[in-house]
Amino acid sequence: MENEVRNDPHQMTGSVINLAAALALLDGDRELFDELVSVFLQECPSQLASVRDAIERQDTNSVRRTAHLLKGSVGAFGANPAADIAARMEKRGLEQDLAGAVADLPKLERAVEALRDGLRHVVQA
Repeated sequence: MENEVRNDPHQMTGSVINLAAALALLDGDRELFDELVSVFLQECPSQLASVRDAIERQDTNSVRRTAHLLKGSVGAFGANPAADIAARMEKRGLEQDLAGAVADLPKLERAVEALRDGLRHVVQA
């Protein structure tokens, strides 16, 4: 029974993907979900690089804007840690809190990578 839970993609990705919420946003269209995942997996690295670049340039307005765009992308997969961190970074950009954005960047990168891994797993299941 324990192996069944470990092999269930819904259980394994539950903390990073809310599959039910994501499918609800798409009226249950699994094919559209899979297409959305494909686009996200292609576009996400450049979106994350834009956030990283904005931080390196110390441009808090760009941090806010790029984090907002990334928040929308990751938010399409339901409430997840990556969306929460991107929202926090968006707020940090608005508040011109560059130090906070710098501190959150590695957390965002890990959360986005976990989301990407979870999405790959769900699509393959």
